[in-house]
Amino acid sequence: MPQLEVLRLTRCQNITDEGVGAVIARCRQLNSLDIGSLPRGAISNSSLHLMAQHIALCELDISSSDITTDGLITLVQASPQLRKLVITDCHSVAGELLQALGSSCSGLLELDARRVSNSVTSADIIALCTGCKMLHRVALGGTCDTGSGIGTLGAELSDAAIVSIGTLGQLEVLNLHSFQRSLPLDAPLLQICQTCTALKQLSLSNLEVSGEFLSQNTKILAKLKMLRLAACPGITFSDIHKFQQKSKNTEVRFREHRY
Repeated sequence: MPQLEVLRLTRCQNITDEGVGAVIARCRQLNSLDIGSLPRGAISNSSLHLMAQHIALCELDISSSDITTDGLITLVQASPQLRKLVITDCHSVAGELLQALGSSCSGLLELDARRVSNSVTSADIIALCTGCKMLHRVALGGTCDTGSGIGTLGAELSDAAIVSIGTLGQLEVLNLHSFQRSLPLDAPLLQICQTCTALKQLSLSNLEVSGEFLSQNTKILAKLKMLRLAACPGITFSDIHKFQQKSKNTEVRFREHRY
C-alpha cells in the first residue's frame, strides 16, 4: 500500500510502535493518521520520531497516548503543513507544544488539546493564536483526575489570552474548560463573541460567568447554534430559561454548578 494517504486505527487493539513504524516505512504518502484512544502504553515518542523523519502529516489524532511534549514538538516542527491535531487526554503534553504550533504550523485549522497537562499557560495560548490565525476549532483545558476522583484546575487564564482568541477571525468552535480565573469571564468573553463573527459553538466548564452576561448580551449570543455551560459558577437554571425564551434558535446544554 505505498500510495496509502489516510489511515484510521482508532481504538484498535495490538497496535505498537513497531507496527506504526512498519506502516510508515511502506506508506510514505501517508498524510492523515488516526491512532487515537489506543490502549495506554501502545504508542510512544518512538512513533512520533519516525513520523517526523519519513512522512509529512496534515492530520493526526493521537489522543489518550503516553507521548510527551518533546516528541510532539519534534513532529510539529517537521510538519509545517499540519491542519488538524487531536491530543486529548495526553496528560504528559505541556503548553510548550502550543508555542511550537504557533511558530511552525501557521495553517493549523483544528486543535483539540483538552485534558493534557495542567501547565498550559496564558502565554502558550497567546503564542498559538498569534501564529495560527486560520484556526476554526480550538479546545483547551479540562480536568485530569488526580487519582482520587477529584479533578484539578489548570493555570490562570488571563484576559490577554482570551483577547488573543478573539483575534481568530475564522473561529467557529471554542471549548474552554477548568482554567483558574480571579474574575468572571464576562468582559473578555463578550469581546470574543463580538470579534469572532464566524463563531457557531461555545462550550465552557468550570469557569465563572454571571447571569447578567446572558441577559445583557442576548442578541450577540443568539447567533450561536450551540451554547454549552457546565458547572459555571454564576449561571443558574433561571438564567438559562430566560435566555432560551429570547434565543429560541440557539441550542443550550447546561449543567449547574454545585457548591
